[in-house]
Amino acid sequence: MESNKFKFTKSNIEKLQPSNKRSYYYDTAEPNLMLQVTPNGTKTYYVYKRIQGRPVRTYLGTTDILTPEMARIKANEVKVSINKGENPHKQSTKYNEDTTLQQLFDDFVKEWQEEGGDEILQEMIQERKSLSSQEDQKTEEKAEQKAE
Repeated sequence: MESNKFKFTKSNIEKLQPSNKRSYYYDTAEPNLMLQVTPNGTKTYYVYKRIQGRPVRTYLGTTDILTPEMARIKANEVKVSINKGENPHKQSTKYNEDTTLQQLFDDFVKEWQEEGGDEILQEMIQERKSLSSQEDQKTEEKAEQKAE
């Protein structure tokens, strides 16, 4: 498969080998459907389309989750939303250019507490105190040995 444009089929995609840099392939059956192959062999589907004149890659999923047919369906859904004037990147992100630093910080603290961050912090403090007391004990022992 010399060309980077071909009809995506399971067998064609399986034949693709990773190289020392990312490789990009384009489906001839669904315009704007792209497949990225990374050097470690991960194969990922994207929709590659210009939005307001800027190229945008919209993540669809990896080949171990999506078949080529499923990727085409998802790509078509993304393109329909783009044609309606929606930006899939702005929909998928929680924050935008109007988000303040205070909002980010408040959300971080809330998520930290919900995930048991206070307990983790207490464990880290106890561990640090334990290590610190062990170091203090070693320092005292060395001082006593020098005094003898």
